[in-house]
Amino acid sequence: MFDNKNSALKPRTASSAVVPYAQATETHARPTSNTPPLTVLHLIGCLRRRWKQAAILGTIAAGMISVFVFWFLPPARPYAYTKLYFQSKPAGTVDRPDPPVKPSTQKELVASRIVLQEVFDGEKVKNLEIVREKTDPYEWLIRELRVEFPTESEIMRIELADNRVEEAKILVDELARVYMARIANESAEYRKTMYTKLKDEIKRLETEYLKTFDKAGDPESATLDPAVMAQRLQWRGSEITRMRADVQAYKDRASEIRTELTILNERLKKRPIELTPGEYDKLLASNPTVQNLKQSRIALQQMYDRESLGLDPTHTRMVGLKNQLKQVDDQLEAVRKGLSSASIEENLRDAATKLQAEINKYDLTIRSKDAELGLAIKEYEKMASSSGALSRDKPKFLASGSQLEEMRKRLSLLEMDLNAPFGVKPLEHEAVIVRPNDASRRMKLTMVAAAGTFGMVVLLLCFMEFRAYRISSPSEVVENLGLRVYGTVPAQPKRITGRTFRDDEWEAIIAESVDSARTIFLHSAMAKNLRTVMVTSAVEGEGKTTFSCRLADSLARSGRKTLLIDMDLRNPSVHAQFGMSPGPGVCEILRGQVLVHNAIQPTTLDTLSILTAGSCDRFAIEALSMPQLTVMLNSLQQQYDFILIDSSPVLPVADTLLVAKHVDGVLFSLMQDHSKIDRVHAATEKLASIDVPLLGAIVNGTRGESYGYATAYSPAGSAG
Repeated sequence: MFDNKNSALKPRTASSAVVPYAQATETHARPTSNTPPLTVLHLIGCLRRRWKQAAILGTIAAGMISVFVFWFLPPARPYAYTKLYFQSKPAGTVDRPDPPVKPSTQKELVASRIVLQEVFDGEKVKNLEIVREKTDPYEWLIRELRVEFPTESEIMRIELADNRVEEAKILVDELARVYMARIANESAEYRKTMYTKLKDEIKRLETEYLKTFDKAGDPESATLDPAVMAQRLQWRGSEITRMRADVQAYKDRASEIRTELTILNERLKKRPIELTPGEYDKLLASNPTVQNLKQSRIALQQMYDRESLGLDPTHTRMVGLKNQLKQVDDQLEAVRKGLSSASIEENLRDAATKLQAEINKYDLTIRSKDAELGLAIKEYEKMASSSGALSRDKPKFLASGSQLEEMRKRLSLLEMDLNAPFGVKPLEHEAVIVRPNDASRRMKLTMVAAAGTFGMVVLLLCFMEFRAYRISSPSEVVENLGLRVYGTVPAQPKRITGRTFRDDEWEAIIAESVDSARTIFLHSAMAKNLRTVMVTSAVEGEGKTTFSCRLADSLARSGRKTLLIDMDLRNPSVHAQFGMSPGPGVCEILRGQVLVHNAIQPTTLDTLSILTAGSCDRFAIEALSMPQLTVMLNSLQQQYDFILIDSSPVLPVADTLLVAKHVDGVLFSLMQDHSKIDRVHAATEKLASIDVPLLGAIVNGTRGESYGYATAYSPAGSAG
């Protein structure tokens, strides 16, 4: 490789391909290995090293998963749902005296066996095939039913998915009806309990009030002192206030009923009478023809569904069933259009009569209450005229009267709301049927599965690469291993700035990099009197032999008489780099088969000589620990300025540790994106344990930032 033509490189100037790391102090302290935290930047760096493998494996895995999902994903089932709206009034207050609504409790109540038992006992549900075919319909419905009631929402959603979605719709409607009826009953009981408790509390306070005021037991008694008279007067004033509030409440209620009666009479005057959706549904429910047609349609639909499992939609049997279904639908529509509002009109007139009777009842009650109020006012005025000490102790009695007044007002409102409906109502007239687009769903889930699988594979490979903890930049050698970086050797790119590198251009860049490392090495050699230096690595494949050869060539070109010894006895390769015969060499010298000066081979450079490894065997390996190696190196040191030893990797074999005892220092060869920091740390620890000076490291395979300068100053570069 290194003949005269290739070694005599064209004139070069200083290149920035090698950047000396001044921050790495030249010290022989033991290296340390600091594992960095996992960050996004580290993952991006790992992806840069493994992106091809990640892309290939990710694409294969994503393709397999997407095919699996696309073919084996169960089809989307149609479903029926309904929504219930819970009014957002404060629970347990006067305007809505209902128990608190907790979403978690209500969700459990909907799917409770108490509610489901009532649903399954209903006439609409018990004969449904979707229920009859189940061994345990309770467990099935609890498992399939979805009830959603978010904490901050006022909407509850009840959903049931099944292929027989028409029957699922009936089941959802009945479930919502039973649930609303149950919570309405519970609310009514809760209100009655609150009403009874409040009424008893008012009675107790009134009794205590009267006991305090009734000293003589006779309001008109002349023996009452002024203070007691003032107390009675205050109590009577509170009674009058309460009576006025009662009268006003009855008047307000009578006014509301009159408004309802007016609206009802206006509807009766119009012809034809406009029906509300609820009245229209009642007409349909009471029409036997409609009910018979609905039953016929359900039976035909079930027959159609069963036949569709074995027959093609174009089969004569399937076409006939479909035509029968259309005929039944047409008959239903004709019956709906011909419905009469006569029965509804009769109901409306009955309702108007009841409202008028209720108004008359309220009018009688109001007149009676007005009369009682008038008598109470007269009695109050009479008591006030005979009292001269009304202002004394007034704050105390006003407070007692206010408490009773507030409680009586609340009692009056509760009495009016005892039969008011619970604050929940359906948002749909009936359950809504949804038939999902299975093709779109399948495609979306396939894409999501493929993207997720691809991302997981990429993340997994990035994490595995991170755990491998490879050297990704020269700065990591300084920061995580504490080794001085003597220089970097860039990796050969295929294309730079749109043009292909020629061999002579690339040789110029490599030579510039090695020459920069040589300059730093010579400075250390002069300062520490280094003569014999070993180049090694943690494991194979980290560029130690190539760098050893290039550094020896660089030292020789600088005028230093240099000897390169191949001490990688088990896997020699220096002879191949220079195109020489493998022996005789070191192994023959150690076995005493040849003299040292007879084994040394010259090169095209007068200042560079090579001592190859020779033919390795067990005796040569054992001789590394014997005096022969010391004698050989001592004799050679007298003849050369520098002796470079290309040794075996440190971790696989012990040969390097035996040779290292005879050298002045060790240069460590690393390969960017390949060398693992934990392995390098283990290797340097072994060398440090036998007190071998670690001079620094050479980082091979770096990504150069300034290749253009090296080529621009070379003759080939300038010629371009």
